[in-house]
Amino acid sequence: MKSWNRSNWAGLAPNGVGQVKPNHYLEMARVIWRNRDQLPFAWRILTRGVCDGCALGTAGVRDFTMDGVHLCMVRLELMRLNTGPALDVRRLADAGALAPDDPPGFARLSGPARYWRTGAGHKVGIISAMSENFCSTCNRVRLTASGELHTCLAYDDATNLRALVRAGAADEEIVAAVRDAVGLKRQGHNFQTTGCGGPRKHMVSIGG
Repeated sequence: MKSWNRSNWAGLAPNGVGQVKPNHYLEMARVIWRNRDQLPFAWRILTRGVCDGCALGTAGVRDFTMDGVHLCMVRLELMRLNTGPALDVRRLADAGALAPDDPPGFARLSGPARYWRTGAGHKVGIISAMSENFCSTCNRVRLTASGELHTCLAYDDATNLRALVRAGAADEEIVAAVRDAVGLKRQGHNFQTTGCGGPRKHMVSIGG
């Protein structure tokens, strides 16, 4: 066993407690306390859920990129959004009405969000894929880092442009492939209020 070398120590506190970015024991204890009324549910979310906002592709407590356990404090701190009780609508009693504030003309095609202005003058964009389906006017496609062209994020299928490029396809062939893919763009998604009907791929794998 090697002797301890004081020059390699980050500090005198064990495990960096009290330092910037320690082992987060205190923060994890706070997360447990905040979710104490739904601990089985929180554990299921943590071990069986996914984190689509993580570039590493987190599923459960591991990811698709690195070996070992992946336990992110951001995910833990947001846990209460899943385990918390339903919103008490009485809290919104003095919120005031939202006034439509969609951009006019061609600017409306810039994305699927519908815009509103609050009484305080703040502009809010809402993408309401269920109650206000926008599929008929959707003009979005997504090209992933692996060269797959998705014309709809609600489905798993995609056009493999990388294969065309690596096979030496001419520009005209690639343009034709993109045009064909867009021409087959579906009429709408199959999302359901139960959470079913979405793609099997994690959104992070297609750049979501």
